[in-house]
Order: sequence, then C-alpha cells, then structure tokens
Amino acid sequence: SNFDQLRIAWSWDTADVRVLAAHRSDARLRGAGFKATPLMVGGVLFVSTGLGQIAALDATTGRTRWVYDPESYTGGPPANVIGFQTRGVAYWSEGTNGQILFGTNDGYLVAIDARTGAPISEFGNNGRVDLTTGIPGAERGKRPQLVAGESHYVSVNSPPIVVRDVVIVGSSMTDRPNLKEWP
Repeated sequence: SNFDQLRIAWSWDTADVRVLAAHRSDARLRGAGFKATPLMVGGVLFVSTGLGQIAALDATTGRTRWVYDPESYTGGPPANVIGFQTRGVAYWSEGTNGQILFGTNDGYLVAIDARTGAPISEFGNNGRVDLTTGIPGAERGKRPQLVAGESHYVSVNSPPIVVRDVVIVGSSMTDRPNLKEWP
C-alpha cells in the first residue's frame, strides 16, 4: 500500500569505475556487470565488484568506508568465457576480529580485516593463499590461451563459505584435455 512512497535512500558507484578509467587502453578490461550479493554485518555492507575489488559501505548512508583492490584484473580475464564478475564475499570472526574472505579472478583466496580493509598478514602469504597450488599444469605467469578470452587456470567468482572454521571455495577452471599430467 505504500509502494508509491518508496524513494532511493542512496546509490553507490562501483569502485571499478576508477579502474576502468585508469586502464582505458587495456582491451581485456571491460565491465561484465555487477552481480554480487552484498553481505551486511553490524551496519556495514561488504560487496565485491566485477573486477574483483572489495568494498565496505555504510549501510545507512552508502558512504564508502574502504576499498581493497587485489588487482587480480591485471593478469587478464578469469578462467571462464563470461568475463570479469564476482558474486560476493564471506565473513568470519573470532570474537571481535572480523575478516572478509574473497576468491579472486586470478585464483587466490584473500582475507581482509573487516574494519580497515587491510590484508590479514597471518593468513597465507601476507593475506592470500594461492589456489593453483597442487593443480597439474596450473602455472602462474603463463597464459594458457586454451579458450578464447581466458587468461587464468583457476578463478573464483562465487563467494567462499566458512563451515566450522574451514573455508570452502568453489572455482572455475580452464579445461585442459589431452594434458598428460592429468590422471
């Protein structure tokens, strides 16, 4: 009954706007759409952008508290033909120390301090874990060029989930048929 009275409280321009403007000459970078589901904890919205940045927004005002940019877009498109996109983040806390967990387009799992947006130095290697470790044929720094538009062997575009202090990450992966190292 009050639908006609609804008004926009605030809007937010994705942090990708700045990156796309700074890298206009890089044809590999293109907006693929904003598909993330924000996660709200304690009045703060945590969201991932298409290019894989993570932002904390004040849920009341829409003001940006911080943006963390792992620069995963610099290596080229993820291991899917869809292009740059992410769908969200996970939150984990031990007491009052909240952490945002996020899988990148270039195959890392990152942990960020929910209050400051800084990497958690004790997590993996200065805040990130390489998800390609142990995968036959997944060599960082070598572009596979197996499927048009792909640049990485492993990419994460869905949010991780934390179950009993274990982080579970789904990922997309370049298919490498006829590779002898595969069982």
